[in-house]
Order: sequence, then C-alpha cells, then structure tokens
Amino acid sequence: MLVFLCRNYLTILVMSIKIKNSMQLSYLSANGLIAVNKPKGWSSAKVVAKVRAALEGAARRAGEAKRPKIKVGHGGTLDPMATGVLVLGIGTGCRQLERYLAGSKRYSAEALLGSETDTLDSEGQIIKTASWDHVNRACLEAALEDFRGDIMQTPPMFSALKKDGKRLYDLARNGITIEREARPIHIAQLELISFDKITGTFILDVECGGGTYIRSLISDIARHGSVSSLAHMTQLIRTKQGPFSLEDCMLFDQDERASP
Repeated sequence: MLVFLCRNYLTILVMSIKIKNSMQLSYLSANGLIAVNKPKGWSSAKVVAKVRAALEGAARRAGEAKRPKIKVGHGGTLDPMATGVLVLGIGTGCRQLERYLAGSKRYSAEALLGSETDTLDSEGQIIKTASWDHVNRACLEAALEDFRGDIMQTPPMFSALKKDGKRLYDLARNGITIEREARPIHIAQLELISFDKITGTFILDVECGGGTYIRSLISDIARHGSVSSLAHMTQLIRTKQGPFSLEDCMLFDQDERASP
C-alpha cells in the first residue's frame, strides 16, 4: 500500500489507512512514502517518532497487535531550526530513502551579514564580527558565480558527521575543533532573491545535491573576496526534495506542535 498525502494533518494519515482497511489492509501493512512539513524546533528524529507513534497507536487500538512495530525513517536530516519538506519512508518505503538522501534538494535561505557564529546559524554564539557597509547587491551576485556547479565544501564542526566514531557536534560542544576535509558537492542553482542594504539581510534560492551544508555555503559566500565580510544563516526552508514540494506536504496541527 502506497501512503501519499497532500496538505493534511497527522491524524488524517491514520484515518486514510483506516479507510483502506475496508479493503482488508491494515496499519501494519502500510508501505510507501509521505512528505511532511517539518515544524521549526523539531528534529528530524522527532518527526519520525511522531509518525511512528501515530501509526502504532492506531494499530494497537484497532486490535492488530498489542505492541505493534512499524518501521519509519527519513530521507535527509533537517536541522531543528529549519522547516519544510522532509520525506519519510513507511515500512518497505524506507528502502527508497537512499535516493532522497543523495538526491536534489531546494532551499530558501535567509542570512545576516556582519557576524559569524560557532554553529554558522542564529542558534549559535557570535564569535566574529566584520563590517558590511561596503556590500551591495552586485558584490553578492559576483560571489555567487564561484559557487555554482561542482565545488568543494568543508563541512561545519556543528554537524552530524563522525570522526573516529564521535559526532562532530559533540566535539564542538566540548570546545574541540578538528580539521575537516573538503568534500565535493553540486550546486545546480544559486540565485540572490533579495538584499536589504539597511539590515544586511539577504535571501538565497539554492538547489543542490546531497551532502550540502547551506550554513557553510552562506559563510563561504560572505568570506568571498567580492564580499569580504562575515554572515550566518537566520532561516532555512527546504522547499523541495526530489519530486516533493511544500504543496505536497502533510502538516502537523497545533496540538501536535505543542506536544513534547
């Protein structure tokens, strides 16, 4: 059974499978892919846990099993501060997630010139500042030219990558910084959507391959010779992942968002 929903609440996911039960299908037989709009402040793991709990709870109430186990996974981590498209696999649909991990993703990213944080986003502590009053739209446009296509990118310390079995973000939280090797990434599209000369805020539209850190991209753009400043990311929305866009996403209602 392929589960695919558009712009509905989590409870509708359960109800849609319940309706299909009239065709002798069950919650435990749910297999396929769905896309959800991840709320700000939630980890990708929390989204997976919420969907799994909803399905297993429904299966238990339906008497399918006392302790049902339904496999749920995601196709590419979104940081807690980010929102937008997160593709989930249910049951055998988890086998299809590998292509979403490596596949194309699109983002709307907002950044602020003048300061850099330890996490490269607004959730971190400011560690450096730089002037930006010399920066104009032309400066940013010129810098973007060098970040399109196949480029090398050094991943941030605050990331889930591992070194000798330890997550980099765990090392970073303990004040440890290590050398990271630059990795090849692909930027299919990179456009400057807006630049506010008064606040130093700019917005980028980015389409990229798997393994790209938008935080690092923003930092590198600000440090480019055409800009010669610093910046950190203040907002990130994943607008597309593979064939799924925001319009295809299931939403979480306010009660779900408020629950721990």
